[in-house]
Amino acid sequence: MRLRHLKRRLRSDPEYAERLLAKDREWRKANWNRVKKYKHKCGALQVFHVMQRQAAKLKATPFWSERDKIVALYTEARRITEETGIEHHVDHIVPLRGKAVCGLHVLANLRVITADQNKRKANKLIAELLAA
Repeated sequence: MRLRHLKRRLRSDPEYAERLLAKDREWRKANWNRVKKYKHKCGALQVFHVMQRQAAKLKATPFWSERDKIVALYTEARRITEETGIEHHVDHIVPLRGKAVCGLHVLANLRVITADQNKRKANKLIAELLAA
């Protein structure tokens, strides 16, 4: 509950967000050794997860996929983000690594949605597919 309230306040009050960022910068300068140790420990883990995701995407991309159209969809998402100021992602309708089923990285399984919608959906199938 507290985190949700904080996020709402950060979005609505830019001055508050700037004060928090300044406070964070000061703490990082004062505790650089702790930050450095954490980055070293967790940076490798983050790289591992990114590489794992890329490998899954490669395995889920068949040779017949329309790669140029897929790239165009990612470009379109970036263009919409720049035009509207609202972050957009390319979403896999059927997740690449779902619990019940795994989808493919093909044009028919991709759509452009807002980042907020994509984060809420997470790694789940959409309700319409489950009902069908």
